Amino acid sequence: MAKKKKPKGHTGSIPESGKISNKKRRNQRVEKPSKAELKSSPSWIAALKEYKTGFFLVLLLAFIPRMLHFLEVVDTPFFKRLHADPNMYYDWALRIIEGDWLSKADPVFYLGPLYPYFLSFIYSIAGPSTSAAVFVQVVLSTVSAALIYHLAHRLFGPLSGLAAGVMAAFYSMFIFYSSLLLGATLIIFLNLVMLTMIVSGLGKSVWWKWALAGVCMGLSACARGNVLLYSPFAALAVALYFGIKQWKLWVMPVLLMAFFSLTAIMPVTLHNLLIGDDFVLLTANGGSNFFIGNNASSDGIYMRNATYKGRPMGLSVRDQKANFPVVAKQELGLSEIQPSQVSSFWVGKTIEGINADVAGWISLLGNKSKYYFNQYEVPNNRNIYFSKQFAWILQQPLVTFGFVVPFALLGMFLVRKNFKNHAALFLFFIAHFIALLMFFVNARYRLIVAPILLVYSGAALGWIIEKLRTGDYLRLAAAGLALLFVFSFAYVKVPRFSYRANYTSLGNAYSKFGDQDKALENYDKAIAASRSYYYAYFKKGQLLARLNRNAEAEKTYRQALSLAKRDNNSLYVRRITGKLRQLQKAMQ
Repeated sequence: MAKKKKPKGHTGSIPESGKISNKKRRNQRVEKPSKAELKSSPSWIAALKEYKTGFFLVLLLAFIPRMLHFLEVVDTPFFKRLHADPNMYYDWALRIIEGDWLSKADPVFYLGPLYPYFLSFIYSIAGPSTSAAVFVQVVLSTVSAALIYHLAHRLFGPLSGLAAGVMAAFYSMFIFYSSLLLGATLIIFLNLVMLTMIVSGLGKSVWWKWALAGVCMGLSACARGNVLLYSPFAALAVALYFGIKQWKLWVMPVLLMAFFSLTAIMPVTLHNLLIGDDFVLLTANGGSNFFIGNNASSDGIYMRNATYKGRPMGLSVRDQKANFPVVAKQELGLSEIQPSQVSSFWVGKTIEGINADVAGWISLLGNKSKYYFNQYEVPNNRNIYFSKQFAWILQQPLVTFGFVVPFALLGMFLVRKNFKNHAALFLFFIAHFIALLMFFVNARYRLIVAPILLVYSGAALGWIIEKLRTGDYLRLAAAGLALLFVFSFAYVKVPRFSYRANYTSLGNAYSKFGDQDKALENYDKAIAASRSYYYAYFKKGQLLARLNRNAEAEKTYRQALSLAKRDNNSLYVRRITGKLRQLQKAMQ
């Protein structure tokens, strides 16, 4: 009787569904290199192929640059003086530990609440210390790199695991964001635990793995709701692995994930319902973000101020929370309006705009796709290119998105025959891509998919190393041509953003620290970068007024007011006008 052949190209530890018994499936473990492999390799290479050695090596390699970056930036102006979203999260966490545990100040959450509650937990132990919070993030980011190693090792073998883990250890954006008071590091950690549990559950299906996967999915959604789009894809990945017809094997895991995911989300929904008297599953910013990413004047990458009937809606959360409800209320002719109504209004207006210009919207999707796969890190809150002046480690030749994405796409192609084994990861990539196409692309939001791309990059590099060892130069040449093509696409020049907002934020920091000369210097740099940037004029005018340089302050305020009127920004027109009146009274 002929022996049954092993499926071609199978490199991971998770077997093809339907090929073995359920008992064997439950007993699957992480693949280890064979004795023959170890004997044929130099001793140090053989040691690196050992799972535990590789895991702890990646932990060490990841911790060092993250800790060095933390120590570098801890005394910089941006770290000492938080601004934009980091400052908002810091203040929110302070309100929580000061007694507002139910967040009554925010009856219906506009932003995901998990991160400020995460910060409040740290602050309740260590005090309101940014350093303590960032150190915890350094640890989480370090563990995330090890989880990337684990996934690549389990699915694609030791060499792939080591390649993915080392790249994750030195991935520039992971290092950068580990020291920022933003939720990306926490979200990445939760998503990786979720994916690790799903992959592990496929090898040995036990209830707590599916439960933990669901909890992590729900918690991640409480930080940023985009992950919920992945939930049907996760169910599909599990069903594909066990076999669609074998529903008795996959229905319970799917139900467990769904139940525990909803359980983790439930406190947020109940908060919105009981305190805000409005049924909002997670946050009320979905409609406004949908409009920002898809309105007629959008570039799909957030940085262009969205306008409605000529009125700018704002780039900051503060301005958007002020503008979007007011406009919706006026348009609907209501005296009061609920957050869910505001969100629904803007979804409707966005769809109307798309229907009015379908060709323009398709072109917008193309622009989002171009930025999604481009090496440029679109800034949001903080700009990694601007921040390099404060951090030596960021100036080093670290791993970047532009390097990873070509290898990742090659890796996806190379392991296509074993799709069912790694479908959970591939479908996460697809769900994330769809989510950003629905809204907008920037570095912080794109970062969430980087772990998946690193795993597939590891698969590609592991394959390349193996082909070099066996001398399969024909296939290597074909792979090289494919990589060159994708690299050329990833490095296409795209419009970059000036440092005007970064100089202004730096000016704000120096102003707070009492270094007024450096503050004015940076406001002037912001104005030089963009002569129409009325916010920089406004902040400069405020500082000049505090310094009793009233004539200069009045002139600067008038410049800011003229530009704000030209932009039809009624919110800033009111703010600048109020400050100008205060100054004129003081001058009398």
